[in-house]
Amino acid sequence: MARDRTILITGASSGIGRAAAELFHERGWNVVGTARDPARGDRLARDGLKLVAMELASRDSIYNGIADALACFGGVDVIVNNAGFGLFGFFEEATEPMLREQIETNLMGPIHAIRAILPHFREKRDGMIINVTSLAAFVGPPLNSYYAATKWGLEGLSESLAAELKPFGIRCRIVEPGRTATAYHDRWNDHETNPIADYDSIRERVFSAITPDLSSAFTPDVVAETIWRAATEQGPRMRFPGSPDAQAVFDMRDRLGSEGFVAAMGERFPT
Repeated sequence: MARDRTILITGASSGIGRAAAELFHERGWNVVGTARDPARGDRLARDGLKLVAMELASRDSIYNGIADALACFGGVDVIVNNAGFGLFGFFEEATEPMLREQIETNLMGPIHAIRAILPHFREKRDGMIINVTSLAAFVGPPLNSYYAATKWGLEGLSESLAAELKPFGIRCRIVEPGRTATAYHDRWNDHETNPIADYDSIRERVFSAITPDLSSAFTPDVVAETIWRAATEQGPRMRFPGSPDAQAVFDMRDRLGSEGFVAAMGERFPT
């Protein structure tokens, strides 16, 4: 199979990133995936699909990983900033290391990855950046403050970049997954926090209302198909809801308007 297009996908060892890596490889693309430990994804690597090391909390690791990715197949046509995790809990109770890890991984990581690859894209006057955000990029439910901040930030960054990079033939698109059955939820409570007694009276109720029900979640394959459409669709479209539930929330916001939507979310996630 002749492979003349190359995609770089961060966080390819599991979840959405792995599903996307498999899909693009099956459809004839060269694929470079990143992972903290490429050995964890050794069953993923094969002809036309390579893994490189990248730690999103480290600027040096990101720049080295981008250089390694460019060397795998002589260049990259599309970068997908997919890797990240969700920090779940009350805003005040997060420790400084927790919030720094969230921001460094989910926002600064993609920023550094884009800065590292842009000289390559500008040189060839072509390229695409796909930033994977979340339903939390346009819904700010309780207990998701830091996660939502990173995803809203990534959306604003994407809009600005789309305008700045258009003269160079570089496009920027956004994929917004809804509830997805991935392991990123496993890290939500995997931290020690600074408990505050004032929250005890609402803690159980709020946690119960906001904890995702993954029994009805979409598989990573659904989001991978959306990433495929974002990478291959012609035209000016920028936002791609990653699953039907994300599209439903989009439609609801358009129907209710911004204030009505915020009020509806307040009823859905009461405190």
